[in-house]
Amino acid sequence: MLVAAMALVVAACGRTANADVGGGVAATYEGGEISADDVYALIPIPQDSDTVDADLFAGTLTRLILDRIFTAAAEQDYDITPGDATVAENLVVLTQSITNGGQLELSAALEANGLTGESLQAIARQQAIFDEVSIALIASQPAPDEAEMRELYESQIDEISEVCSRHILLESEDEAVAALDRALAGEDFADLAIELSTGPSGPDGGNLGCSAPGGFVPEFAQAVIDAEPGVAVGPVETQFGWHVILVESKTIPTFEESRQDIESAFLEADVSVLFNEWLGAKMEAANVQVDEQYGSWTLDPQPAVVPPAS
Repeated sequence: MLVAAMALVVAACGRTANADVGGGVAATYEGGEISADDVYALIPIPQDSDTVDADLFAGTLTRLILDRIFTAAAEQDYDITPGDATVAENLVVLTQSITNGGQLELSAALEANGLTGESLQAIARQQAIFDEVSIALIASQPAPDEAEMRELYESQIDEISEVCSRHILLESEDEAVAALDRALAGEDFADLAIELSTGPSGPDGGNLGCSAPGGFVPEFAQAVIDAEPGVAVGPVETQFGWHVILVESKTIPTFEESRQDIESAFLEADVSVLFNEWLGAKMEAANVQVDEQYGSWTLDPQPAVVPPAS
């Protein structure tokens, strides 16, 4: 995917084919060119070496081509240039990631990933632009269909709701019916759970705390969604046995309360597709050409420099 390629971190793969360290034009695209020196600036090269791993060179050149075209297109189409503060924040996250939370020295982590400080900075800037382009692409889309949003809302009820509940777990339906009758007759539910429940929450009065119903098995989840707070219900059979349930409180957001979040979820689900279509069109129009000594350019299955055959 193009999204993945934009943040590609290419590690040396040990190929025997190598690119000579030297100048010259490595690639051209509509409106610009990339020199071999531009690529080498993003690769850690030992001082005593005059070659660079061919896969590493090709991967770095790919990232640089994408960066040049992507950056220009973002500015042209959406007037987007990344702010220094955002890039700095991304750089901190990236640094924490490649150093395993600071457990590795940055210089060693950069070398292990075939990166330099400059290339890490470039990835941080790419991420900032990607985030802003994604927001712009989402904003340009029409609102999702009302019926589709309501269908998504209904399917997510057990994830967006919160219930505070107790239960009594029993081995048979008859035992559950008897426990329910006692609860409905006015006996304290927590005391009944302590006396009767075979589940691990029994000694705590059957207390299950407060959580989204989606964390329960389906039969139990549906029961707590349907239950009236303060009224014991059951018996409910699950793989664990027979339950008598008391919902103490319940919060279920209405569709209107959830509308904005649902609409955002619909649009954000498509952002990778939208981004790939947008950048894919830009890459196709860029007419990229790569010097054959460094490889060849392909758009299938995603834009990349294919290293020369060894």
